[in-house]
Amino acid sequence: MPTYEYDATNKVWTAKTHYPIGDLYPERTRTYELGLDARLWRHISLSASWYWADTYNQTFDPQISVSSGYSTIYLQTGHVRNTGVELSAGYDNTWRDFRWATNFTFSWNKNEIVELVHNYTHPETGELITKERLEIKGLGKAKYILKPGGTLGDLYTNSDLVYNKEGFIEVDKSGNVAVKDDYMEDIYLGSVFPK
Repeated sequence: MPTYEYDATNKVWTAKTHYPIGDLYPERTRTYELGLDARLWRHISLSASWYWADTYNQTFDPQISVSSGYSTIYLQTGHVRNTGVELSAGYDNTWRDFRWATNFTFSWNKNEIVELVHNYTHPETGELITKERLEIKGLGKAKYILKPGGTLGDLYTNSDLVYNKEGFIEVDKSGNVAVKDDYMEDIYLGSVFPK
């Protein structure tokens, strides 16, 4: 059943669009890291590390069927894995009143959704819910869609430009670019995370 809250600024009652929050649990992370730091010939420094982090009970707010009376629900579930490598090499030396210090750093991180919603207990019905896809808010026609094997930053859309037979983007008589908005499959745009 929808709930309402009073907006004192506008002096109106508004429907809450989030499903009421039940019990909240802390996010849990299990991390492993191996590293090595070395200093050579007094001027050269080297550092290397590898890490692995598994995070559980992350909080998501996916869209749900509007027939429920709400548009989103907070879910605390999932298993996300981050693995990565960080390497750095530096040089530091002083000649009389002149000092030179430089450092080179390389880092690589892989973020992967291992599991999304598995046996989540619905707060009202007690029904166990398992989902292999969560659609999260986005910007404009782009939206975050979380899927196992993907990342938390994957952007998708159901809109694309219309191309003619020669492969050029179609433009109408007014100079507007033609767009098709009803693709049934998700079109992958990329990730907001750096490579």
